[in-house]
Amino acid sequence: MDKDMFLTWIRHFATHVKPSPDRPVLLIMDGHASHTRSLSAIDFASENGIVMLSLPPHATARLQPLDVAFFKPLQTFFIQEQETWMRTNPWRKITAFQIAGIFNKANVRAASMATAAKGFETTGIWPCNRHVFGEVDFLPSIEDVDAFNISLGHPGPSSSPSNSCHTPFQKARPSFRPARQHPQPSGPPL
Repeated sequence: MDKDMFLTWIRHFATHVKPSPDRPVLLIMDGHASHTRSLSAIDFASENGIVMLSLPPHATARLQPLDVAFFKPLQTFFIQEQETWMRTNPWRKITAFQIAGIFNKANVRAASMATAAKGFETTGIWPCNRHVFGEVDFLPSIEDVDAFNISLGHPGPSSSPSNSCHTPFQKARPSFRPARQHPQPSGPPL
């Protein structure tokens, strides 16, 4: 999406949602440059009662209602609809001619008011819940800590128990380690 396309989209959005300065609406977006750097779109939104809220980078998986509550059921229903189509049409491949109809059936199943409400509740947007995230959600990732240590000239974390903490980030880091996962063989033994 580019700036011009976003301006066209936000005008389309306004015609259907009908916001006004007296009855504003909240538009939650990711921080893509086409949204945040389009002065004409920002001006249009401001003049028409559209409050634009950009989520921080790399946070949509936890903060965007679509990511939290809609996309997983959509994916599940899409797979189920494909399987149903294949059972009712044996020996035929799904082509571009069938895919839109199959997707539409999945979308109708996934796009419910209950799913939308769950997305807003889970992210703490509505009802407003600032306690939806705990302290661990705000800790830096292991990659951030390692990059921070390298920039300071400190070695990365060691697997030895006597490893001392070099930075405040390492002290705040949880002490658990993810379990090792061993991939299952994908074919017959050689």
